[in-house]
Amino acid sequence: MRIIQIKNIAASFWSYYDDTLPANIMVIGETACDENYYISRTSSRIMAIEYILSGSGTLQMEGETFHPKRNTAILLPKHSCHTYYSASDDFWVKKWIVFDGTLMQTLIDTYLPKNVCCFENCNLLPYFQKIEKNHTNGRRQLQANDRCARRCFVPHDSKNEKQLSKQ
Repeated sequence: MRIIQIKNIAASFWSYYDDTLPANIMVIGETACDENYYISRTSSRIMAIEYILSGSGTLQMEGETFHPKRNTAILLPKHSCHTYYSASDDFWVKKWIVFDGTLMQTLIDTYLPKNVCCFENCNLLPYFQKIEKNHTNGRRQLQANDRCARRCFVPHDSKNEKQLSKQ
């Protein structure tokens, strides 16, 4: 039995997913990998960007092998076949975002080179920080709006008021 000790911090926005929207962010996070970190997907159902903060590793996608290192962005297209893992002596620390939507795919198809998945010397850290901040604030606002809506539309009685004030 292998013990895997990966440090993973993530914020999930799956509860706000709406397939009628042109863009959805489902999860955003940061992972500190170890020697056991290994991801393999065939016909991936996710679309993601991973940004290597430090370390190095290997990415195999559609029959090609790459060696992403610090300050490299990795695009993992939907339906791609890919495997990636951290180097055994230089573990990755990386930020990542999982997203979906027709707008996202159109942006990728329009602005990124075809069949390119690694972008070296591509500092995405400020963008990740901005997305994290905006989504955290947006989530708080959605939760506040949800509480407000429930207060407006739930029949008022003392029991409901006490329950709503705890949320």
